[in-house]
Amino acid sequence: MLATDTLLNRDTFLTALRTSELVTEKQFGRALLELSPFARTAREVANHFQKLELLTRFQAERLLSGRTEGFQIGPYLILDYLGKSATGRMYKARHRTMNRLVAIKILALEQTATEEIRAEIRTEARSVARLAHSNIVTLLDANQAGERMYFVKEYLDGGSLDTLVRTNGPLSVRRACEFIRQAALGLQHAHEMGVVHRRLSPTAILVGRVGGVGSDDKPLVKVSGFGLDCLGSDGEEVDSSYRAPEQLANPADASSDLYSLGCVLHFLLTGQPPFPATVFHRDTPTPLANFILQLLDPNPLARPASAEVVARFLQIYADSDDGGGVVDFSLPTGSLEGTASMIGHSLPGVLADLPHRPLLNVDDPEQPTVRTGHDMTPVSLPKRTIRRLRRPKSVAPKFESRWTFGAIVAGVGFGLLLAIFCIVKFWATAKG
Repeated sequence: MLATDTLLNRDTFLTALRTSELVTEKQFGRALLELSPFARTAREVANHFQKLELLTRFQAERLLSGRTEGFQIGPYLILDYLGKSATGRMYKARHRTMNRLVAIKILALEQTATEEIRAEIRTEARSVARLAHSNIVTLLDANQAGERMYFVKEYLDGGSLDTLVRTNGPLSVRRACEFIRQAALGLQHAHEMGVVHRRLSPTAILVGRVGGVGSDDKPLVKVSGFGLDCLGSDGEEVDSSYRAPEQLANPADASSDLYSLGCVLHFLLTGQPPFPATVFHRDTPTPLANFILQLLDPNPLARPASAEVVARFLQIYADSDDGGGVVDFSLPTGSLEGTASMIGHSLPGVLADLPHRPLLNVDDPEQPTVRTGHDMTPVSLPKRTIRRLRRPKSVAPKFESRWTFGAIVAGVGFGLLLAIFCIVKFWATAKG
């Protein structure tokens, strides 16, 4: 939405622009020479500087509303507004000297009111800054400008998994497994460094745009939101749908992150968190459905041993050549040990650390893959709901049935007409 213009004419806008120091005097002079003498309004002048890429839309709108401050924090120039949370606001920015794009989180004043809290934030920031992995958003700086504390993070040109699914719908098995595989690799590095995420959700996992870093087939995925436990939240609001049940009473650990990772994978495949109802699509491979249920086990000891185990298991589905569609693995139902024997050449020893748990038969209409609550108790569904969940995608069988029925009706009708014609002709012949 465009802001209401407070600056209405050419001269007032140019004065505000020079005061803001968003452009150098050299840039300002060159742009002014190219400015049309017919550009009389502040809006027209702002559009001119935007076309020359000397101003972003965010900067132009703030200037038009009469704001000449708040465009810079430390050595960083604010380019765009990314969003807000309970702990602060996020901006896209650029380092003036290094010309590097970054994401800056400026913490809310009420969150950093005392020196004790600020000291604790610095301590946590130093711990998170030790994380250096291609699948983790790097913390570049934690600093203070006046009364404001801010974090500087690596900028990823893309969006969160939450935005991706809510915009485009559930993902294919291959895509979902590839995204969670990369996230699991990032978590494994953090866990090895003694850092637990604690608030993992689809909003905390970012995926780069296609054509960015990484191949078109496998865009780069990064986990964000480590640290800031002293504030209780980071990034978007914490969603309890993705938190492990033990976090209600005990501090989170690496196993809690794996539980949250399973919740996110379920969200990518179905478009909804696993609770209060866990429902898998009929095309979800049975071993994968069972593996997700292991991640969601309320007993932390029954979950996979590490994030590395998760990544290596999902590698099978992420590497499948399905053209971006749904993976169709013809693996028989049975035990996880049976599954391991079939994929042992591709995944040596991956399932050795996993506890035994019978696979669910997702093809059995009497045993739909639906569970509710953290007790994982199976529930019964109405037959109409089961039929809806299991309804095949293709409409070809229905199409063929309609044509078959139509052909039968047409044949019977033609036979009746022929019989009537013969009777009438016979009667006419007999009468004559």
